[in-house]
Amino acid sequence: MAFFNEIPDKDVISWNTLIKCCARFHWHAELFKLFQDMQSSNVKPDNLTLVSLLSACASVGALNHGTWVHVYIQKNHIELDNMLGTALITMNGKCGEIEKAYELFSKITEKNVKNVFVFTAMIAAYAMDGQAWKAIDLFLRMEETAIEPDCITFVALLSACSHGGLKGRVGKLEEAAKLINSMPIEPDVSMWSAFMRACGSHQNVDLAEHAFKHLTEIDPLIDAAYVLLSNIYAKAGRWDGVSRARKKLHELGIQKQPGCSLIELNGTVHEFRAGDFLNPQSVEIYSMLVLQELLFGS
Repeated sequence: MAFFNEIPDKDVISWNTLIKCCARFHWHAELFKLFQDMQSSNVKPDNLTLVSLLSACASVGALNHGTWVHVYIQKNHIELDNMLGTALITMNGKCGEIEKAYELFSKITEKNVKNVFVFTAMIAAYAMDGQAWKAIDLFLRMEETAIEPDCITFVALLSACSHGGLKGRVGKLEEAAKLINSMPIEPDVSMWSAFMRACGSHQNVDLAEHAFKHLTEIDPLIDAAYVLLSNIYAKAGRWDGVSRARKKLHELGIQKQPGCSLIELNGTVHEFRAGDFLNPQSVEIYSMLVLQELLFGS
């Protein structure tokens, strides 16, 4: 931030770089303050600026902020290209606004703007909402338009089937693995992690191990991969595997990061971590959770 402030003539690239950095590290309050400062400096935001803002909103379910960005897009008559349209669909889907997400999807595809990212975003939105059949129908429509699905499309589809109680109906894990391995770009941690979770949902231990191998080659200290593999082994009753995964975590000195939840309330994003008592209302929050467990058993 100090280096940014020293730049004499800040252009849209300078602003976008810092905004993207804030989004990556979940500095959401600073993110929207920067966006306001950017406009005050008479620097016009571009589509990359708006995509970064929408991605940040999607990551924490900040619907109010996301809607505000959408209103800005409409007021300034900014055309929805594939990238910006995908970001809007994803934001609405992750915030539970599934009808709004589909309305946006329809408007984009009506303009004959159809690509794998737009379709995948809508399939993923249906997956998060538990609407498995709609996700499958959309996947079939995608095939009819001759759009080639990628690995993320298959992971979203598998997630939809899992959430909708249709496990095993679409056995595309092998195809997803082949797509990942044949991609022209090197698959990153997010791709292998998503694929590994799908393998866990469908109890495909062999492919989960395959994904784990690639994940640890990219980042040998990725704790989530070891924990996920341990859980997959446990569900399969392979306790020797559980023991090996846990032992390896201990040998590498890796400690599992505490769970973290983010929620938007009255325009403010709140962060909660497992075992965290820093929140001034921690006592009331934990008392409510204990009471809920006593009354409802969960």
